[in-house]
Amino acid sequence: MAEAKQSLPARLVLTACLLSFPGSPRAAVPTPPDSNIGVVPTCSVLGEVIEIRPAPHAARVRLQRAHGSSTMDACGQTGAAAMADQGAVVSVSLDVQPKPLLVAGSRVFVVKGMGPDFSLETYPPDSLTVDAMVRTAETSWDGPARLSELYPVETFLGVPSTVEKLSRNLDLDAEDPKTKDKRLGSAVLLIELAVDKQDVPEPVLRKAFSAALAGSYQAVGIASHVRLIKHDRAGLVAELDGWLKKTVTDQRWPAVRDPAGIIVALGELGPASRPALPAILERMNGLNGTERDDSHTIFAAAMERMHAQAQAAALFLRQVNAGQLKSNSGPLARGACLLTRGDPSPALGELRHWCASSYTGPVR
Repeated sequence: MAEAKQSLPARLVLTACLLSFPGSPRAAVPTPPDSNIGVVPTCSVLGEVIEIRPAPHAARVRLQRAHGSSTMDACGQTGAAAMADQGAVVSVSLDVQPKPLLVAGSRVFVVKGMGPDFSLETYPPDSLTVDAMVRTAETSWDGPARLSELYPVETFLGVPSTVEKLSRNLDLDAEDPKTKDKRLGSAVLLIELAVDKQDVPEPVLRKAFSAALAGSYQAVGIASHVRLIKHDRAGLVAELDGWLKKTVTDQRWPAVRDPAGIIVALGELGPASRPALPAILERMNGLNGTERDDSHTIFAAAMERMHAQAQAAALFLRQVNAGQLKSNSGPLARGACLLTRGDPSPALGELRHWCASSYTGPVR
């Protein structure tokens, strides 16, 4: 396909922000048909810069996939979706403000309306700040919106300066409601950057994981990436173990109400997490099943990743024998009985017998 030319200056997309960014709707949720009256059809497309041209200052971009639209069928109406499917190469002007930080290989979002031209996705200046991004970071962990949030960092704000600003926020008072959310949003955004293989120093990343796993309602999704921490995992295990031991009456912290994220993280860290087994079982024993419906499978999966099925079985039976098990059908009992599928051992054999004779929960 012939390269599409960009003759118009890149524009601010103010009528419909197509990316997930402070003050804008989700890119993945197009406008309902009955609200399309008067809305200009525009389609946002993800692409990769293949060349920067100095004069005129422009970028050649290979389109990859349609990302979001201002109306239900704007990507079809404008032809942008078809061009993306074909991997078309388009040219977009870089004479925009703020100045984009693009090189060959950069990912970009470009926008097409009903005309032939594409423009670089950009933002109103008051939205393009680290603080504006932090305010919504925690709520957008899952799904394709993550890339939309990283785009303004990589393209306009710059990764090193953004990481430096976010890292300062990790030292904010976690007990102060006015700063707790800012600290948490900064932690989530730093983890997103690290998952995207951007340069986040490991000491900063470790602090970010600690803050996010303790305070985020999306901690289970975040926890699956804790393996990005390569050094002093024993220290991180000790820190997470401490969170599990926090008093259950401290309801300000999601991790205190629901330890699933921390248990997932400990499982991801493997056998190094075995010192936290007593705290894991104690917290699991305190759950009543209303926190979430998959606590038992999260527990069993973590034990498998830690290669700790036999040790967990022995600790569970110790609780049973001491009369400390709070429910024969609760999340801990249900999760413990999933461990019987592991390798044979005396503790697992005894646990298998307990599950056959005393477990009263749902069929495993």
